[in-house]
Amino acid sequence: MDGPVAMETMVIAGPIEPGDIPKLCDRARSLLLPPRVSLRCDVSGIPKVDLVAVDALARLDLTAKRMGKLIRFVEISPALRDLLILVGLDDVLSDSVESVGQSEEREEVLGVEEETDP
Repeated sequence: MDGPVAMETMVIAGPIEPGDIPKLCDRARSLLLPPRVSLRCDVSGIPKVDLVAVDALARLDLTAKRMGKLIRFVEISPALRDLLILVGLDDVLSDSVESVGQSEEREEVLGVEEETDP
């Protein structure tokens, strides 16, 4: 088959338990078989934003990277995006999570002075 290959979409719906993560990774692996190079993962159906959901997305991202493929998370709720940023995974999932800004760009808090060594 010549020409571009349609991107597959994987939808995650319902709560994620720790035991579900290997099955999700297996599903992603099967959807990323050649000739596909990327996967769109709709996470709008994740009802509970917690560290298990974050772990699942991180492992899905790692699964795709180990295959030399890309995964793009879409329909991320603000709460899930905030938790990803809080735990430092905004860079790992950079295709789908917007960074809040670099530390140099943040506004200085009034009344707080940084202490330096002389």
